[in-house]
Amino acid sequence: MKNILIIALLVFTALPAFAQTGGGSLGAQDPVSLGMGRTYTISQRGVFAIGTNPALLQFSEDNTLEGTMGTLAIRAGFDFMTIDDYNYFFGGETNAQGKTTGRYLTGADEDRFRNLFANGGKIIGSATTAFLSFYYKADNSIGSFGFSISDVAAMKFDIPDTFADLLLSGNTVNKVYNFNKLTGSAQWLRRYSFTYATDLSELIDQSVFKKISIGTSFNFYSGFAYMGIRRMNTNITTNPDLSISGNGDMSIVGAFSTDIAMPLDFDSTTQNQTTKLSGFPRPAGSGFGFDLGLAFQVDDVWSFGIAFTDLGTMSWKEKTIEYYSDAPIYIDDILDQKQRDTLVSRIKGQGRYIDGFSTDLPGAFRLGVGLQLDKLVDFDWPGQSFMIAFDYNQGFNDVPGNNTKPRFSLGIDWESEDWYIPHFRTGFSFGGGDPFSWGLGGGVTWGPVLIDMATAELQNLFSPSAAKRVSFAIGGRLRF
Repeated sequence: MKNILIIALLVFTALPAFAQTGGGSLGAQDPVSLGMGRTYTISQRGVFAIGTNPALLQFSEDNTLEGTMGTLAIRAGFDFMTIDDYNYFFGGETNAQGKTTGRYLTGADEDRFRNLFANGGKIIGSATTAFLSFYYKADNSIGSFGFSISDVAAMKFDIPDTFADLLLSGNTVNKVYNFNKLTGSAQWLRRYSFTYATDLSELIDQSVFKKISIGTSFNFYSGFAYMGIRRMNTNITTNPDLSISGNGDMSIVGAFSTDIAMPLDFDSTTQNQTTKLSGFPRPAGSGFGFDLGLAFQVDDVWSFGIAFTDLGTMSWKEKTIEYYSDAPIYIDDILDQKQRDTLVSRIKGQGRYIDGFSTDLPGAFRLGVGLQLDKLVDFDWPGQSFMIAFDYNQGFNDVPGNNTKPRFSLGIDWESEDWYIPHFRTGFSFGGGDPFSWGLGGGVTWGPVLIDMATAELQNLFSPSAAKRVSFAIGGRLRF
C-alpha cells in the first residue's frame, strides 16, 4: 500500500501545468470564472469560453481576435482536516522551555480524530494553464474559430476512516478493517482543441430569441501520466488467538510517459532511470472527445446557455502497469519472516506490466442563466457591463476534477471600458461534494492587454487556520 500511495504522489507532484481545460464540474478554471465562484456557462466571453461553452465565442464583437499570454489556475486541499487540526494532532506540544514534545491524546481527542474521517477523507488538486489558445470572431455569416493546446494535472483520493482506526487503535481483536472505500486517481492530460461556433438566429424561423448560437470543439488528447484504484476490497481481522486473517483483493493501474522515471519494484531496469521532461513529452496514452454548447440571448437583459464538455475516453498503452492482489490473508506467527512478507505482499499487491486500459474523460453537463443588470437598470456611469449569472454543473463520473453530485454557483462580473477602472468579480459555489466557497477576482484592461487574477477560497483569508483548500489563478490576454 505504501508503494501505491508513493506512486500516486509522484504522478501528481511531477506534473507541470501547461494549459487550460474545462476541468470537469469541479476543477480550477481561468481567473475570470474562478473569481465568479467558478461560474462560466453563460457569463464567459472570449478565449476562456473554449472548454466551458464553445457557443459563447459568438457573443463577442465581430472581427475580434483574442489570444492568451499565459494563464495558471491552481486549486488543492482536503475536506477533512483544517490547519488547526493538523497542528493539534501532528504538531505536538511546546513546553515552557520551548521544546516540542508529542501530544498524548485523550479519549475525546481520539473521538475527534475519528470524526474527521467520518465521511471519508477527500484529497483534491488540479492545476491548469494556457499553453496556446486563441480565437477569431468574424461576422455572423462566417462564425467563430478557436484553437487551444491545453493541459490539466488533477488528482482526487478518498481515504476511509479505517486508516484512522488503525492509527489510533491498532489491530483491535474481532474487528474487521475493510479498505473498500479507498478510491482515487491522478492524471496529466494535454488537449488539442479545434472549436467552431456559428449563429443560428437567421436560419431558424422564430421570434423568441435575439441570438441563438451553437458551438462545438473536437478534442484530441495526449496523456502523460495516470494512476488509479480500480478495485479495493482488501480486509483484515485480528482473531481472538491473535492470528490475522482476511483477504487481499485489489487492483491499481498506471501508465507513464517513457520520459518520466518511475522506479518499479518488479522491474530492476527502472531503478536508475532519470526523468527527461520537455515541452512535449512522449505520451503514454491518447484519446478523443468533444464539447457541445448552445447559447441563447432572449433580449438585452436575459440569456442562458447549455453545454456538454469533455465527452470521450482515453486509451493508455505505454508503460502500463498493475499492482494487484487476489488471495487470502492468514498469519499466526508474527515473528515468522515468511508470513510477514506474505502479509505485506497480499496487502500491497504484486506489480506487473499489462497490455493497456481505458479511462473516462471528466464529462460534465452545464446550465447557466445570465442577467445583464446594466441593461435592466439605467446606470449613470457609461461604458460598463454588469452581469449576474447562475450556474448548475454536474459531472457524469468521479474522475479527477469531477463529481456526480450537482454543484451550484452564483457570480457577478462588473467591467468598465475605462482603462483606469479595474474589473470586479465575485461569486459563491456550493455542492458537488465541495465545501462552500467564496470567489473574488479582478482585472485591468490597458488597450489590447487584459490581466486578471482571482481566488475561489476568499473565506480562508478571514480564518486561515481553519482553511481546508487554497486556490489561485492569474492570466493575461491580448484582444484586437
